[in-house]
Amino acid sequence: MSKIKELYQKYKEIINYLIFGVLTTVVSLVTYYICVFTVLDPDNAIQLQSANVISWIISVAFAYITNRKFVFESNEENKIKEATKFVTSRIATLLMDMVIMCVGVTTLKFNDKIMKLVSQVVVIVMNYILSKLIVFKKKSQSKMEIRSKLIKLMTICFSIVFLIALLNTIFFNRTTQINYSVLCMSVLLVVSYILIYIAYKKIQKTEFKKEPTKFQFVIFIVIIFILQIVFAILTFAICGWDCGIVMENAYELVVNNDINTYYFSRCPNNIGMLLIATYIIRFISLFGTPTIEQAYLFTIIFNIIIVDISAILTFKVCQKLFGNKICYFSSLFIIPLIMFLPYIIIPYTDTISMVFPILIFYLYIKIKEEKNENKRAFFTILEGMLTILGYYIKPTIIIVVIAICIVEILRCKKIKMINLINIISLFAIGCMISYMSYSYIKTKNLGNMIKEEDYEEYEMPMTHFFKIGLKEVDSGTDLPVKNRILYGTYNDEDVITTMENDGKNAKVKENLETVKQRLKDYKLTGYMKFLYNKVNWILADGTFFFGQEGSFWTSKHYNKTKLGVLLQQLINNRTNEYQKITANVFQTVWLLILLGLICSYTKKDENNYLIICKITIIGILLFLLLFEGRSRYLVNHIPIFIIVGIYGLINSFEKLEEIRRKKQKMISSKGENEDE
Repeated sequence: MSKIKELYQKYKEIINYLIFGVLTTVVSLVTYYICVFTVLDPDNAIQLQSANVISWIISVAFAYITNRKFVFESNEENKIKEATKFVTSRIATLLMDMVIMCVGVTTLKFNDKIMKLVSQVVVIVMNYILSKLIVFKKKSQSKMEIRSKLIKLMTICFSIVFLIALLNTIFFNRTTQINYSVLCMSVLLVVSYILIYIAYKKIQKTEFKKEPTKFQFVIFIVIIFILQIVFAILTFAICGWDCGIVMENAYELVVNNDINTYYFSRCPNNIGMLLIATYIIRFISLFGTPTIEQAYLFTIIFNIIIVDISAILTFKVCQKLFGNKICYFSSLFIIPLIMFLPYIIIPYTDTISMVFPILIFYLYIKIKEEKNENKRAFFTILEGMLTILGYYIKPTIIIVVIAICIVEILRCKKIKMINLINIISLFAIGCMISYMSYSYIKTKNLGNMIKEEDYEEYEMPMTHFFKIGLKEVDSGTDLPVKNRILYGTYNDEDVITTMENDGKNAKVKENLETVKQRLKDYKLTGYMKFLYNKVNWILADGTFFFGQEGSFWTSKHYNKTKLGVLLQQLINNRTNEYQKITANVFQTVWLLILLGLICSYTKKDENNYLIICKITIIGILLFLLLFEGRSRYLVNHIPIFIIVGIYGLINSFEKLEEIRRKKQKMISSKGENEDE
């Protein structure tokens, strides 16, 4: 009994919160059920939210009284101020509750009683955090301490996820195109880790008399750029799948002022890429009418330029976060995974959008460190412009912006309302400039080719990608990934069933019915297993699914020289050379990044920049787990993965050095004792 009392005293606050949280939930649910079973109709969106608000008001009043007296035992004399904080924090969770109910009931058509229960679980957790952090904060416990605990919990979960991914990749992998043995993958990882550890120690011990000048850095980038261009000329071919469709339509738009309106009304997400390719082709048309091959090649060159800018920005960020020497070390990952990734010869949104996450992140660092108010204002406007522009090319780039917002909220520093309004206003101005510019360019180039009724009839709603993301797909024998189950990726069957419905509403209805049926068939344990396999499917492939998009190339490679043929064999995933050399190189580098992500956990408080990177990585994984997913969709966030991976590897090296020093110290002290 005394042990129980001791445990109760130790966890008194949490236990009491759970007890009164359950009672608050009961009050909320009873109030809600009384409303919807008597006078209010949950099928009506307004009446649904009215019942929601009524139950919230009653539960908040009950929660404040019980939380103040029994949970946090507050002695705050200014009850009005305290109650105001409490109500304000609960308004935030009310909005969260309303969003969950709106999405779950009004949009996804799930049972309103079940969704209310789910939302209450989420609300209870958030209410505790906000009450602890803001309302009933004890003077002995600062917001920073609570923030630190939350961040540590997040980083622990982060490391666990990638530990599972790495172990699964080595021991149980069935999703990559290469049939690695456990021994092979283990040896590759150990040997490569030892080599980069030696390289790291060498760089650390080297005294650089002079840092590389801007001229030397430019020369280095120019040399790599020339090598990339040569590589592109020797290896490029006309693509199939979406990349080929976009390029062919951009060419047709310039030459014949015509496009496949059906495709772009079905996939409006590719209009941004269409416009980019169109302007590139129009530029080279100034020097004469280009062939489709020339259009491809020059778009690839533009793609390479964008990729190189991404690489330079990654160098710069590593330099700012880790110092000049680590900048040299980072090149071991940046050069292969960014600058010479075979995707540089594929002019599509994966690589074209790569610059946006890292540039938005870099500008955020500049805003935080810049003292000149005019420059900060300019960077903030530019941040807004890049957010919208990047969104129209690849919507997932917005995840880094969300990560920045989360960290800014967690910083726990007071900010004047006028400053907050200024920041939001400047960012909104940038967003508006980009939106208006995009709308103008779209109208100028496409005019009325695609009508609103076309979007209504053919556009794939987000629910379609949610549906796809829940399906296990047999790869068959067509792809190099032969006779393997793929998780939540594109499949013809789902596309056909969606397109058989007339109009957006009918598509959404069919998608949601399929989603509910698949979740019902999986059950909880089945769905958890599916997500586990999908994480592996997304993270296990260091080649990022290169060469496996349907008919990847619709034409043969154009260059027939011996060097060209050799390089083509090295990037063609259907050849032994690719299987033995290229895929192994990229898989090894990617395994090191995964290892770095695991080792990125530290007991020290991490700076906000690294936290943003981690939240971004978590965000992109969550998005891909919920919707259509494959490793190719990670490509535009590779710079962010590299930054965290390098941090983790450095962290592991420092731990090894610490162990080595302790061992040497023990040996030295043992020797001294023996001498005595």
